[in-house]
Amino acid sequence: MVFQLSPTTLKMYRSCPFRYKCYTDPQIKYAYKRETPALTQGQLIHGVLNSYFKELPVEKRDFKSMKDLYRTKFLANKEKHLRIFKNQQTVNNYVLQAQKQFNNFLKNDLSKTEPFEATEKLFECQLEDIKLAAKIDRIDQEKDGLHIIDYKTGKLREEEPDSLQLNFYAYMATAKYQKNIVKKSYFYLLYGKIINVP
Repeated sequence: MVFQLSPTTLKMYRSCPFRYKCYTDPQIKYAYKRETPALTQGQLIHGVLNSYFKELPVEKRDFKSMKDLYRTKFLANKEKHLRIFKNQQTVNNYVLQAQKQFNNFLKNDLSKTEPFEATEKLFECQLEDIKLAAKIDRIDQEKDGLHIIDYKTGKLREEEPDSLQLNFYAYMATAKYQKNIVKKSYFYLLYGKIINVP
C-alpha cells in the first residue's frame, strides 16, 4: 500500500491524528468538507499570481491586469463564489482585500523578477512506500542556489513561523533539481512582509 503525504497532511497528523484519519477517508472528507470565504479567497489570489507569470507578457504585468485576472477567475465560477461569500458586502470586502494584496505584491522586488518556477508547480517523488506531493508557490534562482517562497493570503502569524512546510518544499525541490536551497520564505501578501525561515 502506498501512502501519500503532503505538508498539509503531515501538519494535520502532528496536531490531531483523528482529524488526519477523517481527512484521508474520502467518504468522511467529502461528506463534511466545507468551503469557506477565506479558503476560496486564497485559491483566487494564488490563481491570479499563477496566471500573472504564466500567461501575461512582461509589459502587461501591472495592477490593472491583476484586478482583471481576479475578476475573470471570480466570474468563471460566479454561482459557486456567490454561494460561498454569501452576500455582496462580503464580496466587496474580499475584493478590497485582494487589491491590497496585489498592491503589496507589486511593491516587492519579487514582482519584478521572473521566477525559476512559477506559482503552484506540482512536485512528486517516491520515498520507499510513501509518495510525497506538494504544490510549491514559487521558486527563484539566487546566486548560490534556489529560494523557496510560499505565498500566504491570511493573517500574519505572531508566533515563530512553522518551518515544516518550507522544509518539505525544500526537500522536494532539491530532489527535483539537485540544487542547493539557500533561502526559504513566507510572503504575507496582506502585510507586504516576507519572513525567512531557517
